[in-house]
Parts: sequence; C-alpha cells; structure tokens
Amino acid sequence: MEPNEPLNVREEMAEMHEYIIQRIQESYKSKSYIEVCWLCYTCFENRINRSLEKIVIGCTKENDPNPRGGITSKIECLKRLKKANHPLLGDLEITTLSEIKGWCSKRNKLMHNLLTVERYKALDKDFQSLAQEGAELVNKAYALGAVVRTNHNRAKEIPTMDEASVNKCRRKTRCIKCS
Repeated sequence: MEPNEPLNVREEMAEMHEYIIQRIQESYKSKSYIEVCWLCYTCFENRINRSLEKIVIGCTKENDPNPRGGITSKIECLKRLKKANHPLLGDLEITTLSEIKGWCSKRNKLMHNLLTVERYKALDKDFQSLAQEGAELVNKAYALGAVVRTNHNRAKEIPTMDEASVNKCRRKTRCIKCS
C-alpha cells in the first residue's frame, strides 16, 4: 500500500516527533515531570491512532463522521487483532500495548486524584515516577508504530478484521475515521 501522506508531510511529521522526543528528554532533565507526562500521553495516543488508521479500513463497522473513543478501547482493539494474527500487526509486541494501557491508567488515576489532601504532598514524587516510566515507554510506542507502518506499506491490500474481534468491540461504529 502507498503511505497515507505525501513524502513532504511525512518528513515534517518525523521532524515534529523528533522535536517532541527531545522535549520529553529536556523536560525530564529540568524536572518538569507533569509536562513529560502530558507529552508522553500525547505520543501514546498518536501512535495508537496512527496504527489504527492504517488498519481500520478493514473494520466491518460503519464509518463514524465524528469518531470518539478512549485510548484504552483502541489498545484493546489492537490487542484483539494481534491475538487474531492480523497481518499488519506482525511483530508487534502485545506487551508494549499492555504497558501503555497500564501507564495510561496510572496517569489517569494520578490526574483525577491530583488535588486531594491524601495525595498532594507526594505529587512531585508520583509524577517523577510516572514521567520516568513514560519517557522509557515512548520509544517502545514508536517502535510499535513502525511495525504497523512497515507492514502497511508492504501490504497489497488491507485485510478485513476477523469477525470475532469486531464483535468483541463495544462500539457501534469505527473508532477512527476512514478516509
């Protein structure tokens, strides 16, 4: 399959991602742990969405003009497809998906409990730990995206998702808009 974007757009996107990764490193060094966590979460959402964009055309559910869906549901979709041996997921590490899901869960709990009497004194320590874990996991998320991109570009067509995986999804429509 041809890449989804022209070369100049892909080059600009690569530059953008290099900038974000550098910013994560610089923010960590300057102890801006909350910023690191926000940037990591954005990278995770981007990598999961970009991976699904390459696969979703094979989903048998209707297209949604304004799709919504959380990262957890999208990760679970990719895990189901990997277990069903979807060809575009090839060498993708399912443990990476589980690690990203776990990190996002920790981040959500921390964010929702940010301003509680029980937690605020440990705020910096908690965010430092989450930032360190996230910064290390970002590299795995990019490797995950590279597996899907490589397999997508090598494919002659996008395979239809197996019906069992589609039926396990709680959504009535696709979670990512199809072009």
